[in-house]
Amino acid sequence: MKNYDSKYKRPVIVEAVFELRFNPLPNWEIGSFVKFAEIAKKKGFSVMRDSPQQFQVTFSPNHEPITNKSASHIQTWNKDETQLWQAGQSLYAANQREPYQGWEVFRPHILKGFKLYSEVVNPKEAEVLILRYINRISFNKSEEPNALLVFLPSGVDFSQNLLNFGCKAEYAFEDGERITVTCAKDISQQKESAVILDILYLKPNPNLETNNLEQTIEKIHNRILERFEESITNELRKRMGVV
Repeated sequence: MKNYDSKYKRPVIVEAVFELRFNPLPNWEIGSFVKFAEIAKKKGFSVMRDSPQQFQVTFSPNHEPITNKSASHIQTWNKDETQLWQAGQSLYAANQREPYQGWEVFRPHILKGFKLYSEVVNPKEAEVLILRYINRISFNKSEEPNALLVFLPSGVDFSQNLLNFGCKAEYAFEDGERITVTCAKDISQQKESAVILDILYLKPNPNLETNNLEQTIEKIHNRILERFEESITNELRKRMGVV
């Protein structure tokens, strides 16, 4: 299986996110925040923040989005604030912000943080595993977005849909896992035109045993990369710089 993200000098990933979501874990207590923070600090993640209550999107059995309030959790950042771990009663997450340095850096970040989380609560099962890559692709006024992106399924007029909100496609695998690819115009900055290519993978009830988890995230990562490669053109590959 090709490891695509290792062959580009300038990947367009602005954030990669790994999440495990749980039913509220009964052994996570108020002191668990402090314990996780102390362990993370020893690993170089000494910048601590208490995440305020946020809204979290889950999915019904019919795949309809449901918005719920999420419990507060602690964030521990590395010194340059490009990596963080998040931990709470219902959540473990590992984030890698730009510059993204490849799967060989992000994968151990995921597993190392989960090992620390397990030292605090030792979770036996999770409701869902999520791996998400958020890509930002800029283009100049003389270009059409579809010169850089090929949005699946075929037949979608990407540039026209982009003028409204965006395009979305879902793929289901035989093992019951799903991947969603979304393209939308980036409205956060006005200085340049850009689109966000958001690739999100959902796996229900993951096996948290170490070897199984490592194999699972490797499989998911490769499936995401395949979708990414199917969604971009050779012009964008040139811009990212093939190693």
